[in-house]
Amino acid sequence: MIVNSQITASRCTNKSHEETMHLHDTKSSDPIKDPSNSDIVRKKTITHDRYQNNDGIIKRLTRGVARRLLKVVCDLLHKIIRGIPYFHFIEGTRNSQNPCLFRYWFWQKCIGLNRKAYWPVHFTSKVNQPQNILIGVDTAPGYEPGCYIQGLGPVHIGDYTQFAANVGIISANHDFTDLRQHSEKPGVAIGSYCWLGMNSVILPGVELGDFTIVGANTVVTKSFAEGYCVIAGSPAKVVRKLCPTDCKPHCLESPYHGYIRQKHFEHYRKRWLRA
Repeated sequence: MIVNSQITASRCTNKSHEETMHLHDTKSSDPIKDPSNSDIVRKKTITHDRYQNNDGIIKRLTRGVARRLLKVVCDLLHKIIRGIPYFHFIEGTRNSQNPCLFRYWFWQKCIGLNRKAYWPVHFTSKVNQPQNILIGVDTAPGYEPGCYIQGLGPVHIGDYTQFAANVGIISANHDFTDLRQHSEKPGVAIGSYCWLGMNSVILPGVELGDFTIVGANTVVTKSFAEGYCVIAGSPAKVVRKLCPTDCKPHCLESPYHGYIRQKHFEHYRKRWLRA
């Protein structure tokens, strides 16, 4: 019995040894069988990378061609629009400080943002009661982003006056006892060749003379009717006087009040404006 058990144990040992050697041979033989597979994988990887590179080049070329085509189409449409008599203001105000661009007209007349304003207004600006606002030549309050122009009271603005972004013009005050009402509507008057800096606020009853420069973040609570000065602070005060002889007025060859020619503006004013 002892002999048989020893023979059986030796057979099991030999069998497990043979299996171990077979596994070892299989593992050791893998690298010999893999070269062909690895070449295939490498070729597939190279082909995939080439395809990706070609695909990226094609996409870039397609985008470039699309941009050029879009630019050509836009230029062609712009030429066609400028040739339409209704859009005379595009060419007429091209050399002005506040040119009447087609996109401004589209925002206002087609989309409906500040539709009633008769001058170009940025779509982020807000104009209330434009029928109470009288603007001069090449003047466009709200042309820059973020402005608020309140026309509850009369607002008169002279020629060639410029407005920076986020400017506020307040022409009427709330009733202190009933905030739903506006009790005071003294209005605002701004002269010609003025410049209102960024974030400046003009409060009701203020009158600014010609060539008044309002500094950024200025709150104007009182009038500076004499003009020819630089004002700044909160409340505003004169920080510099300007010599009238040094100030240079200028005029456009084809003056426009917003979208309207100057020669037609008086008729428009009598018919549509209350300012």
